[in-house]
Amino acid sequence: MQAARNTGLDKNIYLIEVPKYDDEVLEFKFINAKKDLTYALETGNLPSKCTIEQTWDGRKCQSYCEVRHLCPYNNGSING
Repeated sequence: MQAARNTGLDKNIYLIEVPKYDDEVLEFKFINAKKDLTYALETGNLPSKCTIEQTWDGRKCQSYCEVRHLCPYNNGSING
């Protein structure tokens, strides 16, 4: 606890407000992602590279995406 106090943290827990994502916007994003994936699977065409927002500035691709080793944009087999 002393180390935390030395860095300015003086509480055990901090509550932060997380804005609610609009349901319609979220649904639109998922519907479009599903359409893109379905099209890619049906045609064999590679889907577009994920956006910076989708990849959390690349952090998702580096550490969190479970299929990053299969992604040609991430594993170096294609430039995107």
